[in-house]
Amino acid sequence: LLHCSATGTPTPVYSWTLDGQTVDVSHAGYSLAMNGTLLVERAQLVDAGVYVCKARNLLASPKSEAQTVTVRVEPQIEFPTHNFTINFTTPMKISIGCSAVGIPQPVVEWRFDDTNVIVRNDSVQYSLISDVERNSKDMFEVTSNLTIQTPVTDDTGPYICSVTSPAFLTVVERTIHVIVLVAPTFVSSPKNATLLQTTQALLQCSASAAPVSFIEWRKNGAALPSNNRYVISSSSVATSNIEGRPFITSSTLTIADSIYTDAGVYSCHSINAIDEVTSNVATLVVEVPPAISSHPV
Repeated sequence: LLHCSATGTPTPVYSWTLDGQTVDVSHAGYSLAMNGTLLVERAQLVDAGVYVCKARNLLASPKSEAQTVTVRVEPQIEFPTHNFTINFTTPMKISIGCSAVGIPQPVVEWRFDDTNVIVRNDSVQYSLISDVERNSKDMFEVTSNLTIQTPVTDDTGPYICSVTSPAFLTVVERTIHVIVLVAPTFVSSPKNATLLQTTQALLQCSASAAPVSFIEWRKNGAALPSNNRYVISSSSVATSNIEGRPFITSSTLTIADSIYTDAGVYSCHSINAIDEVTSNVATLVVEVPPAISSHPV
């Protein structure tokens, strides 16, 4: 309700302006009482502004003091419009943004890994830059950009942009799931071994990578096939239940009945979508017991 009262003879006729433009009281959103009171029904953002009442009769048309109407608007997130996942490759910086509007000014905070831990601009790892703009209708737009300076695999996970308002109980959130992609690194390499011919040879290695890597075995630099002679078994295990965290891939090369030609230099070659790396090499020595090749006649 916007009140306006005036005296005079003849009885004045009331009208209102909004930001200098005449208010059309025949519009469904407005009603004007005989005493000059203006009712704004179900106020929208377009109804915000400076209202002035004019009381007019045949002798004069004085104006009232201006009355400013501010319409409160529940906070909304304009960007991102939906939850999404984004991949980054080290060592590039990671930057993600969130933009919210509302009246009064919304509060934008970031949480990591869906906990109550708020990401703050007080560490070497994170950088937060916020910008606030205000339009002619007093609508605030708050933009918050979060930068991870030196991303590592532990930075993989959900980042939640949480928006609140001091005037509403509403909490609006968007989740940006960041996945930090890394090249394979070997957790363990095959080890040197010496064994007797016909005994079993067992070589093992494991590598960490995101996304998961494939391990290839090599002998003297050449890829080994998995067959009846060389049995290769591999398995991968996630290091966390958080989507995108590294996998540990372990691989075992088994040579059931070794012969002297199995001797050589062995290595693992780990490959994923980011890069491929080779482990430290291991030397396999196959010893052959002496045998009499000829007998005296």
